[in-house]
Amino acid sequence: MVSLEFTNAQLALILKTLKRPGHFLLCGDSNQIVHPNFFSWSSVKSLFWKDPALAERQELKVLSANFRNSRETTRVANSLLKIKHRRFGSIDRESNFLVETVSGFPGQVSVLNDKESVKKELNQKTRGSTQVAVLVLRDEDKAAAQRFFQTPLIFSIHEAKGLEYENIVLYRFISDHRAEYAEIAEGVSARDLAGGALEYRRAKDKLDKSLEIYKFYVNALYVALTRAIKNVYLVESDTGHDLLRLLELRAGGDAVQMAAQSSSLDDWQREARKLELQGKQELQGKQGKQEQADAIRKAILKEAPVPWTVCQPRCSATGCTAPNSSSSSTNTPRSMTNRPWLTPCAARPASSRPASSRGSVPPWAAFRLRDQGDRDNDVVDLRSADLRLDTAGLDFQRYK
Repeated sequence: MVSLEFTNAQLALILKTLKRPGHFLLCGDSNQIVHPNFFSWSSVKSLFWKDPALAERQELKVLSANFRNSRETTRVANSLLKIKHRRFGSIDRESNFLVETVSGFPGQVSVLNDKESVKKELNQKTRGSTQVAVLVLRDEDKAAAQRFFQTPLIFSIHEAKGLEYENIVLYRFISDHRAEYAEIAEGVSARDLAGGALEYRRAKDKLDKSLEIYKFYVNALYVALTRAIKNVYLVESDTGHDLLRLLELRAGGDAVQMAAQSSSLDDWQREARKLELQGKQELQGKQGKQEQADAIRKAILKEAPVPWTVCQPRCSATGCTAPNSSSSSTNTPRSMTNRPWLTPCAARPASSRPASSRGSVPPWAAFRLRDQGDRDNDVVDLRSADLRLDTAGLDFQRYK
């Protein structure tokens, strides 16, 4: 299991469902928690190690190798962790470490001026590629980004968790939340960030939870940075913000150092499917990545819902039951999505041949033919018609 967004109560419930109590693996990075839940590894250990016999076999290891991010992205991400550590202290001993990249790619993290010309150039170079995603902090910030970027790969930080792309564009992450990020940088100097390790230190007041909200902003920026395999581009109007200065990122420029990229339709098809699968696996109650997958299918792949009701893929001697009109059209072949002159019958006649004697009958095997005159009484029943229809590799044959 890879998630630290669970509360202790949820983890306790999961552990209760185990058939073999000692067989459980929990992995995660507490610096990537974007739902503030006061997580600490010490509280998790209290759940796992209540049984002395089980506690002897439990093991907690720190995995510090970073196999995703480029060297520059890792440097900036580690600097952000140092700021967080200096400002808020250590969460616990197990989370008190920096990551070490094994990537051989140098990468770059650039701050770009939030200008029309810059955003226009960025859009032209990124809108056709599956290797570039635009990230904003909150769901409500996506509308502003969609005004300037035509890529369907625009995510809030909650939706972006678990994803990775070669290039990441962060749109107004800091400029739209100046005060919060200024509070995070308050009292931190460049000298405080020197050194290559974090020393364990608790917060001044362990009972003071007033600063917990700021950890959301730090973790959100950390998650955003670490989505990038190679390069990060921050589009900001406040390019001289104190946090950017502490991260040693130069003041913004207008030059977009990125080659124009374009992906094939097959690439986009794979990207849509990947997002759909990851969305279905999410445990937060909604499929956050389905929105982007739908946008790919509509804007890039030019797919559209079929203009008819799709029958359920169950056939019987008495006919098939058509779902209501709001049901998904995924049971209908895509090769037929552009043929609005074919619409399926709602159900097969009760007198139709039994399934046991005819074999498997496609649920879309009976169609109503609609011509320019909309003659609804003209029906072509492919189950009994003496014909063969071959459409883009989809065969309908006469059933004897």
